[in-house]
Amino acid sequence: MRSMESTGIVADKFYILLTSRDTKCNKLKLPTKFCLKYNDVLLDSMELKLRNGYILRVEVDAVKCELKGVLWFFNDMELEGGEVLLFEYFGRFKFNVYILGRNGSEINYLDKVHCLQQCSSGIVTLGDGGWRFIIFRPPSSGIFDNVDPPAAYINRCGFALPKRIVYVLRNGKKFVSAYKSQTCRFSGLNSMFEILGTDIVHEVRVFLFTFSDTKEVFIIAFDSQCNEIVFPGTPLCMDSSGSYPLLGTYFQIIVESKHRLDDCFVVGIPNDFKELFDEWDNFQCINVYSESMCWRLLIRKRDDYHSATIEDGWQKMRDDLGLIVGNICVFECPIQSYDHFKIRVLDPEEVI
Repeated sequence: MRSMESTGIVADKFYILLTSRDTKCNKLKLPTKFCLKYNDVLLDSMELKLRNGYILRVEVDAVKCELKGVLWFFNDMELEGGEVLLFEYFGRFKFNVYILGRNGSEINYLDKVHCLQQCSSGIVTLGDGGWRFIIFRPPSSGIFDNVDPPAAYINRCGFALPKRIVYVLRNGKKFVSAYKSQTCRFSGLNSMFEILGTDIVHEVRVFLFTFSDTKEVFIIAFDSQCNEIVFPGTPLCMDSSGSYPLLGTYFQIIVESKHRLDDCFVVGIPNDFKELFDEWDNFQCINVYSESMCWRLLIRKRDDYHSATIEDGWQKMRDDLGLIVGNICVFECPIQSYDHFKIRVLDPEEVI
C-alpha cells in the first residue's frame, strides 16, 4: 500500500491550474461538479497531504466550492502560478495533493513540513507512489499514438522506464505497448481508443500519466472543467471493438451476519483461493469495479501466507452495494491483472 493512499471510495480526481493571483489568496476554488457529487462525505475541516509528509489543515466549504486557509500552503511550497495541483480523495478527512511544475512534470518536493508539525519531511522516491506528468491537448486534437514526456520527467524517471509498458485506464482496463528510450517516447496509445472508442477524444483536454513501481503507467483523463473523465465499464467489459478480455481468476465471499455489523472492518477470504494469494503482496491494494462505481480494498496476507483478509474498505463497498446476508460477492479479474476486479453480487440461490 502506497503511503499517500487510503481505502474505501475512489473519488473522481480533479486538478487546478494555479494562477499567480491564486497563490496570493487564502481561498482556492474547487470544481463545482466534484463538490456536488461528494458533498455528503466531505468534512468541514480536512487535511492537504503532500508526498513528503507535509500536512496542512484547511476548511472546506462544499456549498461555495472553496478551500479556505491555503495561503500558508502556497507560501511553504513557494508556488508562484503556472503549477498544477492534482487532488485525490479516497474518503475520510484528507486530500492527497501532487504538485506538477510549469514544465508538466511532478516537482522535486521541498524538504519542508508545516511549522506546526512535530516531525521532519520524508524522502520522496519513484518507488513510493510513482511519478507523474501532464499533457494539455487543444480542443481540435484527435486520436494519437505517441506521447513525449517532459524532459524533466525523463531526467527523473527515464532510467527506470522499461521497454514494455503496461498501461492502466481508469476502469481497470489494461493494454501493453512500449517506451522507446532512443526517442524518449511512449507509443502504442492508439490501443486506448480501440478499447474506449474514438468519441472519448472529443471530451479530453488533459491526460495525466503516472509511472509506478509496478512497471505500469496509469492514464487519467480530464475534461475542460478540470474534472476526471471516468471511463465506463469494468476490467472485464466489452471493448469498443467488440472483444472481451480473457477471465483470469476470481475469489468470492458469502456475506454473513457479522459482515453487516458497524464494527466489521476485517473480512476473511476463503482459503480456496490460495493460488491468488500468491500473486499479491503482503499488503495489497485492489480496485473493485461495478458498472458505475469503484472501491479500493486493502488486502493483507496472513503470517502463514495461506490465508488473506480484507483489512479496510469493506464497509464502504458493502453499504454502496446494499449487501445483505446470503449475498455471494464474486470478484473476477482478467488474466495477469490481480489488482483490478469486477464484482458481481449474486443472490443465495444463484449459481456462479
